[in-house]
Amino acid sequence: MKRNVERAPAARAPSDSPPDPAAPRMAQLYTVQQAAALTGLSEHTLRYYERIGLITPVLRQESSGHRRYGPADLARLDTLACLRATGMPIDQMRRYFELRATGAAGANAQQALLSAHLQEMYRRMDELQQHIQYVQLKIDYWRAIEEHDEPAAARIAHEAEELIHSNFGRRHS
Repeated sequence: MKRNVERAPAARAPSDSPPDPAAPRMAQLYTVQQAAALTGLSEHTLRYYERIGLITPVLRQESSGHRRYGPADLARLDTLACLRATGMPIDQMRRYFELRATGAAGANAQQALLSAHLQEMYRRMDELQQHIQYVQLKIDYWRAIEEHDEPAAARIAHEAEELIHSNFGRRHS
């Protein structure tokens, strides 16, 4: 006589559909496509970060050899995505994680690394603000030209020239 045994559903690989980024990340494994969707990093970037050692080698599915990212991988990728968005170079990202692994012993060096990067971000922000100011002056200039306001156009052109010479350090036409 055959017995009907109720079995738990077999564990399945994550679906090919992207996960809901708002859903909590449980102890689930994610495909490279899903990890890319969750972190905002491209699949190419995920593979590249693994190849250069920014993330440890990712678990591979036995049957297919496809990458499967776990919660710890995603947490590291989230940090990398944030650091990358700030413009941090790869060598500094690598140093960040080296120092992070040392815990409190690396706190002073970690602060120095992040402070230096923050100063660079402020420098880039100031530069971008100057560029924004220049573009705004050009818009104002062409508005004055359109309105046939020659005195305003001349004043704005002079302001733009002064901005170029005082902030950009080179001549633009």
